Amino acid sequence: MLVAIVFVVVCIHRVVRPSIRIRSFTVGFHKLGHLALEPDTYLSAKHLARPISGDNRRTSDPLEVWSFGKLRDQANIPLAKMWSRAVRRVPSPLVTVLNIIAHKFHCLNVEKVVPDFYPVQNCLDLSPCHLSFSLAEQSEGEAGLRKLGIPVGEKFICLVVNDGSHYGKHWVDYETELDRGLRVLTFPINDFVLAAETLAESGYWVVRMGASAHEKLVPVHHRVIDYANSRLRNSFLDIYLAANCIFTFSTQTGPDSVSLAFRKNVTYVDVARYKYFFYDVKFAHWVPARLFSMEMNRSLSLSEIFEFGIAQFKTPDEFARAGLTVLRSTPTELMEYALEAVSRHEGRLQLSPSDLALQNRFVGTFESNTHLFGMSQRGSHSSLVSPNFLRKYGKDYLK
Repeated sequence: MLVAIVFVVVCIHRVVRPSIRIRSFTVGFHKLGHLALEPDTYLSAKHLARPISGDNRRTSDPLEVWSFGKLRDQANIPLAKMWSRAVRRVPSPLVTVLNIIAHKFHCLNVEKVVPDFYPVQNCLDLSPCHLSFSLAEQSEGEAGLRKLGIPVGEKFICLVVNDGSHYGKHWVDYETELDRGLRVLTFPINDFVLAAETLAESGYWVVRMGASAHEKLVPVHHRVIDYANSRLRNSFLDIYLAANCIFTFSTQTGPDSVSLAFRKNVTYVDVARYKYFFYDVKFAHWVPARLFSMEMNRSLSLSEIFEFGIAQFKTPDEFARAGLTVLRSTPTELMEYALEAVSRHEGRLQLSPSDLALQNRFVGTFESNTHLFGMSQRGSHSSLVSPNFLRKYGKDYLK
């Protein structure tokens, strides 16, 4: 019945307003990162008149309707609610019907759009934030900070560490070859204790993000908060913290995408999935993973990572089958990268001529290979590679 009703309405719309297209969107609502960035990427590309997935014809603006799925399936209900203020949200069954019509009746000027998760042509660098908190939400967020013990107005940093919870495994329990592949993408939280403690001693609050993390962050300073395992944790505060921190220090998972959507600096450490990193976002700052080949018994250079197809690896089993492990950053190195991020935030990070030369070598190698894996449409490499990383490992990594 719903299909028939919507079909009739669309037909009438096609007759009365033939020049107006209907464009339907379904967001990847079940994953926090996709829920945060898919609407943002589309709106940013549209803001800058960049090419957008779907029909690229420049005609009259289409009627756009968005689905964020059923409430029970949404990764974060408050975030979906916030997006409803920026786009035209309609019940998901309606979008489902429109998608059916788009597939079967091309003459009715209805098109289904699958939003891009990654930016198109550096669009996030050049567009404003599309999300905002209402006065009531701002008050709720400030109350949440006070409950956590963070005075309103104090500076805090979000710490995002994928410890294996996402894969349903404890980091120390990996036994099979496939499980060992997870070590490329997951991290023991204890490696970040020194960095958290150093940031706290520097006057910042550190909030460990996540949901039901396996490993607890043992308190090392009263300004370090294991929010991921706190009874105060809730879906709204997840968003508020990621949106209002001074920057996020992350291993590339979920909450850091919320920080990007709110145009916050994010430092990513030991990034192994090169193709799936936000290298085309200027407020991203990254430490590439040093990938070690067990067959070759040495770490791979940036050129080899592209040459051997490793840059497009995404899942743990791909790394496992290729016999790859990560030469993990040490706790001391993580501390250095965290302090580097502070310097960047405070405007004190200075690059010497040799630093700039290393950055240029990295970007030159990276951009000369992006065409191999369909990465060209994403735009230029605008992210900063950690100067500390390149000074220490650039000789072998960039050879």
